[in-house]
Amino acid sequence: IDEEGYRGFFGKGRFRRMLKSLPKDVYVSFDLDLLSKSEIYTDYNQGKFTIEELIEAIDIIKSNKRIISADILGYAGSETTTPGLDAYRRIARRIMD
Repeated sequence: IDEEGYRGFFGKGRFRRMLKSLPKDVYVSFDLDLLSKSEIYTDYNQGKFTIEELIEAIDIIKSNKRIISADILGYAGSETTTPGLDAYRRIARRIMD
């Protein structure tokens, strides 16, 4: 779901309803270019999401499904300090908690 779709789903509860149609065990993939440049640097055009919005989406998924595997795409790895590395770690930790 892109940022426009997520905000539409989340704002109207459709995101939660959509999750109900998925199996209990899910694989999630996060493309970090949906985050704003103030959150993390990627080598692609970036969106406007905040880390908090992404964390909230992860929490909604986890409250409705069991994440059995995940990947996080788009981190350029060139940032070794905040905000990039910290953002990546925070997302990974939230998925694994």
